[in-house]
Amino acid sequence: MCKTTTVIVSQEKSRRIKEGLARAGRAAAGFARRAVLVGALAIGSMALPLNAKAAEPLPQTPEKSLTIKGMGGVYDKGETPFLGAGIAGHLGFEHVKFDGTLDAFFPNFGNAQLDSAELGITFPAGPVAFTPFIGRYKYYGDVPLAAGMAFHIPKLGLHVAPQWCMGNNAVPIPIFWTPEIGRLGLLVKVVPISNHASLPKPAPFLGGELAVRVKLTEGVHVYGKAFEMLARDGEGKVFSGALNSQAGVEYEF
Repeated sequence: MCKTTTVIVSQEKSRRIKEGLARAGRAAAGFARRAVLVGALAIGSMALPLNAKAAEPLPQTPEKSLTIKGMGGVYDKGETPFLGAGIAGHLGFEHVKFDGTLDAFFPNFGNAQLDSAELGITFPAGPVAFTPFIGRYKYYGDVPLAAGMAFHIPKLGLHVAPQWCMGNNAVPIPIFWTPEIGRLGLLVKVVPISNHASLPKPAPFLGGELAVRVKLTEGVHVYGKAFEMLARDGEGKVFSGALNSQAGVEYEF
């Protein structure tokens, strides 16, 4: 009788131990599944910023253009007819733009000479932009070298470009307006010489320019422009110091 009871008790204990081990196994498996799920969610949440960063748009390609032109006109108050050609390049990024021009001409249809050359760097700054520049200009009255800073209000097409000119040390302050009406682009410019009173006489004191540009088709324009600079001698007599004009056609690529 005692032996039978002992065997039954032992079997009962064994059954309970097995059931306890099974419940522990099921709990451990459930915990493992939850741990895997939480880990997967964590990894997914960490991956979201990486995916968002990868989806950001790539930097825009810089603006690039190359323009060539053919031109003709008269310089030196109508005494020097000429033909010429030029090239201009533009490279524009979001916050800075580079522009350069180089023009050659054949005065009296003879040997080639440098007409004008200019290099400018424009820094857009919201509603106002500014351009440090350097250049030389036959068209603007035989200026051997000029350097200055142009300020722009693009939305209004208004500009002012104080500069210094080598040779006579004049300090012109061109003020100009560049409206666009459909295919027509205009330039109206007034050029006061700010230090005329201190310059040796005769000296320039006021200039002006008018230019018209018409779009024929995409990338093709024709233009015409004229510039005059008035001067004054020691006795106060006013005369034309420079009078130049040119017209041509431009092809932009």
